[in-house]
Amino acid sequence: SGESAVLRIARTLAARAAGVEQASTLTQRFARDAAQLTTLVDGANFQVGQQVAQVNDLATQIASLNSQIQRVSVSGDHPNDLADQRDLLLDQLNRILPVTIDPKADGTVTVLVAGTALVEHDVARTMTTIPDGNGHSVPTWSSGGSVSLGTGQLGALVSVRDTTLVGYLD
Repeated sequence: SGESAVLRIARTLAARAAGVEQASTLTQRFARDAAQLTTLVDGANFQVGQQVAQVNDLATQIASLNSQIQRVSVSGDHPNDLADQRDLLLDQLNRILPVTIDPKADGTVTVLVAGTALVEHDVARTMTTIPDGNGHSVPTWSSGGSVSLGTGQLGALVSVRDTTLVGYLD
């Protein structure tokens, strides 16, 4: 029976060693997965900044086209090509950030983001990002105040970053 006790102890030690090895492997996998999720969060954060810059660029181009359209309209000509260019930019903008377009009698449009003017005549309001408590870039108006992101690409990106990915990290 002494030999069977030794075998039992040996089996127990072998089982414990296997358990420790499995736990170590699992811990390494968790650490690797957490690092990958953090990389995804950082990538989403970078994309938020890029999309805010793109919104600013599109708004500036739309404001410039508004000015050109107004000048052509006042002279009595038809600014069809300019209006087509502006419409393409408005479509691009609307994919990133849902906007409402308010056409004006002078041929210009006011572009609204949740009721706040992004473009009015030849003036483009700018957005920026500020870090939140977690270091995530939060789109805001440059003059202050939060931006209602809605259901466009920018809103979806912020939602995935702040809810889905962070939820896996918690």
